Amino acid sequence: MNEKSQLLRVRFGANPTSTELKQTGAWDRLLCDHCDNAVIGRYEDYFARTWRTVLPDRPQVEMIELGGLEYQLFKLFHLSVLFKAGVSNRSEFDMVKLGPHTEKLRGRIFSGDAGSASVYPIFGVLLTGDDGSVYNQAISPPVLRRFEGHHYYTFIYCGAERYFRISNHPNSILDGLAIQPDGTLRMLVQRWSESELIRNAAVRMFGGGRAPKDRQK
Repeated sequence: MNEKSQLLRVRFGANPTSTELKQTGAWDRLLCDHCDNAVIGRYEDYFARTWRTVLPDRPQVEMIELGGLEYQLFKLFHLSVLFKAGVSNRSEFDMVKLGPHTEKLRGRIFSGDAGSASVYPIFGVLLTGDDGSVYNQAISPPVLRRFEGHHYYTFIYCGAERYFRISNHPNSILDGLAIQPDGTLRMLVQRWSESELIRNAAVRMFGGGRAPKDRQK
């Protein structure tokens, strides 16, 4: 981190205030009621109750550190998103090919075992709008990326780019940004207009071979 980098630490209390977080995006009937509601629903409820309560209104920093997260519930929620994308028949999830990871993820999700921080690590980039607030308007189908020999599926939802590493070998730099068993999570902070994923999606949607220019402050 350079000298100009900033780190904001945020920690929730034991009983965070409930905040409505509507479940939106693509819907697909994938699992039985018990699996979807009683098992995965528990992870979704936890995330919906806590995510917005832990974020500052305007994170004017280059990195934010969250604390007090329930490691198992938080990580298993995100793993359930990846798992559902992998077994979905919807065209927007065609790129997600999990292969043998499908059953491995299923086992972890339904046994409630998220594994260690190095097992399917998840890290994110928090996106902010032009006014500095968290940019919740964007949602993007997953894409597969390769970085230093690792494969990552990247989604955008709930104000952040989410990166899922499915490669087995570790990456010490990026894995340090993953949710940790002690409930801490570091996230880089970036303006939405600087997101490569959003810009590429704009090119696909609007054509012309170029993405919209960044708006100037």
